[in-house]
Amino acid sequence: MGTHVARRPAGSPGEGRTATLRLRGRTRGMQLTFGVLFGAVLVGMSVPFATDPDGGWLLTLAGVAAGALFLTIGIRGSRRGIDADQDGALVRNMFTSRWVPWSDLVDITFDAVQNQGGGTSYHRLLLGTRHGPVVAQAPGGRTTPGGRLDTARARLLAMRDQATAAGS
Repeated sequence: MGTHVARRPAGSPGEGRTATLRLRGRTRGMQLTFGVLFGAVLVGMSVPFATDPDGGWLLTLAGVAAGALFLTIGIRGSRRGIDADQDGALVRNMFTSRWVPWSDLVDITFDAVQNQGGGTSYHRLLLGTRHGPVVAQAPGGRTTPGGRLDTARARLLAMRDQATAAGS
């Protein structure tokens, strides 16, 4: 059985239209900063080896590739989150994006991420759709009533209810 991927309407978030609700992780600036920093350091350290006559180009190539990897992770990691508008929500994870129309969204629950000791490290949002669950890697946190994740869940469900009421 294949995975159902809903088609985004033209001009949905991520395609030029402004989102009415943006949810991101708290440390997104740090991911970008460290990704660029580590990438630049690796490239800077490996470039002097390019002129070595005995295979320095291989070390330079490895340093540039590792630097590009860190830069990609930094940029992609800082974009993780949820962009929502009147048509649905765009869930952006590290390497995937998934469009969830409001008509497909059944419920939003919390997904507990376990730590090595068997306890709960943090929670993230789990969007239950008619075609299977969609996990949002960011935002994350605790599920205290009135907290960041609980408020995000309530706002997304309110947007869904408003959109489905206007559509019927």
